[in-house]
This record gives sequence, C-alpha cells and structure tokens, in this order.
Amino acid sequence: MKVPYLTIVCTYRCNMACPYCRHAGTLYGEGYGGIEEDLSKEEITRIAKIGYKKGIRHFRLTGGEPLTRNDLHDLILSLKKIGKGIDITLNTNGRDLEKHENFFSSLDDFGLRVSIDSYFESPGSPKNWTEKVGATIKRISKKIPVRIDTVALKSNIDKISQIVDYCKKNDIDMKILDLYPNSNEDLKYWIKEFHDTRPLFKKLKKEGEIHKFKSKDRKGLPMQYIKIGKSEIIFKDSFNGTCFHKLCKTCPIYPCQEGIYNLCLSNDGRLGISHCLFPPFNIAIVNESEEFIGNAFNKLIKIFQESKHEKTLAKHLKKVKDFETGETIRRIK
Repeated sequence: MKVPYLTIVCTYRCNMACPYCRHAGTLYGEGYGGIEEDLSKEEITRIAKIGYKKGIRHFRLTGGEPLTRNDLHDLILSLKKIGKGIDITLNTNGRDLEKHENFFSSLDDFGLRVSIDSYFESPGSPKNWTEKVGATIKRISKKIPVRIDTVALKSNIDKISQIVDYCKKNDIDMKILDLYPNSNEDLKYWIKEFHDTRPLFKKLKKEGEIHKFKSKDRKGLPMQYIKIGKSEIIFKDSFNGTCFHKLCKTCPIYPCQEGIYNLCLSNDGRLGISHCLFPPFNIAIVNESEEFIGNAFNKLIKIFQESKHEKTLAKHLKKVKDFETGETIRRIK
C-alpha cells in the first residue's frame, strides 16, 4: 500500500503576503498557528527519522518561505543523512533563489517547486515573474528538477499563457492549480477569485498528449498532465474530486476542496493530514517519545491508506461553509 510523503513546514515566516495565504497581509505564511518559533533542525530530523522507519522516503519542505530559514542548508543535509532513498523537494517563491543556487544545484535526489502566479504584475498575487528569477530557474533546471507552480485566479488567468510558453521553451515542467480556501480569513477571497481551470486545459490539450499523473506517495485529487515537447503541464482540477476518510464526514466543513493527500508536520509540532486542522487528524508530537511519535505516524498513515476518492467539488461550490461553525454562509450558482 502507498506510504505518503511528509510535508515539513520548516517555517511560517514569509517575505511575501499573498492574499490567498491563511494569514494574508502578515509575514506569516499558510497555516500559521500562533507559534513564532520554528522547530529546531534537530527536532525535525528526529521526527523525520521515525517517519523514515515507517516507510516515508519523500520529504517536502515548505512554509511560509523556506529560504527565510537561516539553517536551511544544514536542515536539508541533516535530512539527507537519515538513510538511503531519500528524496527532498522544496517549495519557494524564488525571490532569493539565486543566493542558494550553487548549494541546490549540488544536491542529488532534490528538486524545486517555484511559485509564480503571473508573468506580469497582478492584483491577485505578488508572485510575479522577474527576469532574475527566470534566469536563475533556467540555470538550475540544467542541474536538478525544477517545476513552476501557478495558482489560477480570475485576476491572472489571462497572464498564465506566458509562463506556459517559458516552460515549453526551456523544457521545464509546470503545475496549474485552482484556488482553495484554508480558513474564514481567505474564504471571501476564494469566492472572489476562484477560477475554473478546465477551459485552459481544453485549450492546451490541442498542443500535446494527455496523460494521467501518477504518484507513489500521494493521494488527493487525480491529476492529468499535457506533454508538450519535453515539458509536462500538470493540472490540479478540483472538479475531479479528492480523497476522504470516513472520519471526514464528521468534520463541519465536509466536503472540503483539498481532502487527504499526504502527511504534514507543522512548525508548532503537530503531525497531521495534509494542511487540515480537523482535531482527529492532528497529533501534538513535539518532544514526545519515539514510541508516541511512531504510533502517531501509524494512525495517520492508516487513515491515509483507508481514504477513498469522492467527486465532491460541485457540492462544495454550491454550499460554501463557515470554517468554524460549519454553517452555510453563501451559495454559488
């Protein structure tokens, strides 16, 4: 059976304030839980070692913005030393990528996911293209796998094609994601900016071949990609549904848009399912014993493996729920 990858939120600090992030307008990134001190390199590595013993081989570092963490290089090297077969990916907005270029390019079994939402200035996101970032990505992509991730919004949907063209020209992969809300803070923004990615998929499929996106360590919604030359343009389309466990049906906001797709270690020491804050899916493990943490991994891996696909976004769009009360706050036709 599949063993999920582990997302490690190595910091909630960020050098941007994207409006779709949970704490938009602050210097704290997605999922900020009120704890400003990040987990130490030693504690992250200790927890990751226990996950490794449970079969986890893929660690994804995210934030916030990981490049704001001062000991990031040491953390990556510490994780690489855990055992054989470890693969690490890092999510970044790329603004300080050039400073880390030589280090990242020297690593084996390491890849980058660079978030860029628009080729030109867009009111929906500050993650705009710059010539400096583009040149750095082009150089690094010759050494290690690099993918550009773009969130499709009403305010940038007409500016995504230029990023697609850049990826095709430089043999770089790209992932186009639709917007999803994480809390009441960004729910209004989601209602304002959510955009269906299917018309863009229909347009691009004329240029290449359609394939199913396969993964050995994730669930979530089934994805497709369009192979254009050497580039893969992946679409994360929430209309395809996602995976849920039977416990999800007791959650006040079920069905949500993201569902179950991996395990996540938060910067305040909670091991959970995806970025979900549903209490049964979150276990405080920081400074706990190896046995306790091992049991937490066992419980959540079992939930991950038992989850099943449901096609639910149509219901979600018609019945948007308050994240705290579960009450319907607005219907979208």
